[in-house]
Amino acid sequence: MRPRIATASLFAFLLGLVSPLAIFAQNDIKIEGAYHIEKNQRHGWLILNLEIPKGYHVYALTQKGSPPPTKIDLKESEQFELLKKFEANKKPHVVEHDPVFDQRIETYEGKIALRAPIRVASDVDLENVDFDLKISGQLCNDSGCRLFNGKSVEIEFAGFYEKEEKKEEKEK
Repeated sequence: MRPRIATASLFAFLLGLVSPLAIFAQNDIKIEGAYHIEKNQRHGWLILNLEIPKGYHVYALTQKGSPPPTKIDLKESEQFELLKKFEANKKPHVVEHDPVFDQRIETYEGKIALRAPIRVASDVDLENVDFDLKISGQLCNDSGCRLFNGKSVEIEFAGFYEKEEKKEEKEK
């Protein structure tokens, strides 16, 4: 009987260690990176698509104070130029006065795209630009937060796009 009790105890102990890891894996933030280049040009967009699990949020790029904002660290390169800072494709959810932090809080939930305009150097193959990008922040819910510090994001070429004509140009 003792070997069974020991085996059952060991199994219960290991299950206790693995279960939180399984929950963590199911509730992890998904981040995909891509860049698009305008057809017949050398400029385009660098885009990070974040998929935040239901019931969770990350702090906005524009968050001030503590908790700190989500931060994107893009290493400078001679292959490209970042023309502006990253911006979100939609406005963050805002709580004007959070009682826990005693300040304004800005968060993203669900699916969000963080994007920045880029220009590729003239001597670089447009389909093979190397980006060294890391993202840091906190994935939070009502129970607490988990850090994702310095998470490397692979950036893939997503193709060329046609420039959209402005409405005024189409009407002429």
